[in-house]
Amino acid sequence: MSSKDLNEILNKTNTEIGFNSSKSSSKNHLLIFGITNPDINESNFNCDAYIYNDKVKKKSKNCIGKIINSKDTIKSIDQFDFVLINDPKNVNFNMFSYEKGIGLRIDSKINDERKDTIENFEFDFLIYDLKIDSLTNFEDMLTIKDMINSIRSNWVLNIKTPKLEEIDFQYIFDIGFTGIMVNLTEIDNKKFKETKSKLNNLEVRKSGKF
Repeated sequence: MSSKDLNEILNKTNTEIGFNSSKSSSKNHLLIFGITNPDINESNFNCDAYIYNDKVKKKSKNCIGKIINSKDTIKSIDQFDFVLINDPKNVNFNMFSYEKGIGLRIDSKINDERKDTIENFEFDFLIYDLKIDSLTNFEDMLTIKDMINSIRSNWVLNIKTPKLEEIDFQYIFDIGFTGIMVNLTEIDNKKFKETKSKLNNLEVRKSGKF
């Protein structure tokens, strides 16, 4: 049965918030956040949560989020289970008044001062959307770890290619991500099921996470 509670969904993984360091847990799971629109049937894509942009589906049994735009108010986002901030410039109301889950997309390098500020806001999840040349290159892995270890949160990796193999998802899991974000408008049901099956074969390493 699906849950509409974002915290309950985030707690399904084996992570302690931010660092994915719960090494004693036997769970091995990457959450799936699906970017979607009203034309897409949610039942065709078994995601843990769905994120709408401007056009939204008001009624759903699933956990539904919305990408904030500049016209949004506390009242306009109240119907959703969580929100995602793609661009802080689009937030024109007091976010402290919003009592549900909040995520922030990070698509550029940020300095240490901004990292501290973001951590102090205690976002429920952060989207890692920086360019990655190779998921299996150790230097790239160190760069990713520098970021996700510097801000305590549940990190979700934006997947921009449907061609990832099981070894790639294992690496994403080993690095310490809580989940992945997939654009459902750019992937068909068959490819999604293939991706889902690859996530079911993840292994918890004996030595724990990095």
